Amino acid sequence: CGEAVSLNHIEHELLRARWDEPSLHACIVCASASCPDLANFAFAGDASLPDQMRRRVTNFLGDTHKGLAVHRNTVTLSRILLWFEDDFRGRHGGPLNFVAAAAPDPARPALQLRNPLLKYFPYDWSLNKRD
Repeated sequence: CGEAVSLNHIEHELLRARWDEPSLHACIVCASASCPDLANFAFAGDASLPDQMRRRVTNFLGDTHKGLAVHRNTVTLSRILLWFEDDFRGRHGGPLNFVAAAAPDPARPALQLRNPLLKYFPYDWSLNKRD
């Protein structure tokens, strides 16, 4: 092709604009402390891709400090689900339905609450730390 593109262009114009898959938000990340953790592998463009993406979503939602936390009638989510709310609508049923379907098993029953109080984690833009 020979066309110069930025990472921002790849994420927003090539992937999000052409692919109705909100799991991208757990896979294509900016490396800030509040972003989903970076994968330590390359995503494969084969039959394993859906499973790789599903695991990244579950991993992110399993982080009770930046992905998902449930306490009584309060559900706290990453601001990514607020900022990109439209990506989770349509066939995905909205951010809360997407999370309820993808959350780690222990959190799923609490996500079936009627009218939970929805909150969002503060977003930390500092660079994530290497573990």
